[in-house]
Amino acid sequence: IQDLMLRGIVANPNLPKNLKIFLPIRNLLKVLHRAKNDRQAQAMLAKLYEPILWRHLKVANCQVRSNAAQLFYDAFPVEDPSLQLEERAMKYEEQVQMMCELLKDEVPEVRIVSIQGASLLIAKYFQILSSTDLNKLVKIFVVDLAVDASSSQVRLEVLKGFKHITNTCVRSHLYMKKILPKIRDNLHDIKETVRHAMVDLLTAVSNVKMIKYWDICPIEQILARLEVEKSDVICRKITDVLFNSYFPIGEDEYTKIR
Repeated sequence: IQDLMLRGIVANPNLPKNLKIFLPIRNLLKVLHRAKNDRQAQAMLAKLYEPILWRHLKVANCQVRSNAAQLFYDAFPVEDPSLQLEERAMKYEEQVQMMCELLKDEVPEVRIVSIQGASLLIAKYFQILSSTDLNKLVKIFVVDLAVDASSSQVRLEVLKGFKHITNTCVRSHLYMKKILPKIRDNLHDIKETVRHAMVDLLTAVSNVKMIKYWDICPIEQILARLEVEKSDVICRKITDVLFNSYFPIGEDEYTKIR
């Protein structure tokens, strides 16, 4: 198993499709990663990952870092249940810190993988993460990654990540209500894909009772975007969001007219 882990981490992504091995190895290891209730399996994974995973997350080769990061996020938290509580807590904090470092990696491809992985973990462990750790991760999303000038794909993944958290974790809604207004400027991003993702996020939020999309992006900003937007697809999606607010489909005629 450790040999598989190592081969997956150092796998070359530039080989022909029929020779690429990272994805098959990752899917195989996911079976073990999901066995969170099996103490023996978790102890085995922690022991096998210990000599290889952490050092490969910091190597110079960015593709190796990317491969290692994907396995790290899949396996998180990597912990041995037989350890003392204090030692487990220390290793957990080290892994949260590693997430923060990966989110700030100098290579966009590694940051993208990290945003995807961290978003899944935030949604999955929202109730377990401490407020300190949660704020630490989300702050990087908002302050650094949502305005990443070097990569539009990084900005795009932040919006997709927030959409995933909002859609899949109901308990996050009160928290996300305070966070999402901080990324409202992405509605006017120079890249169409980012603007599209922002409108998709507003569409998702429009189905959440606790969050009003106009609290994220004021109606004036949305109308201003609609006025200058050149993408027909984005215009249609903005119109759909606005239309359902002014003419709510689920309400009676009196409410619609009023």
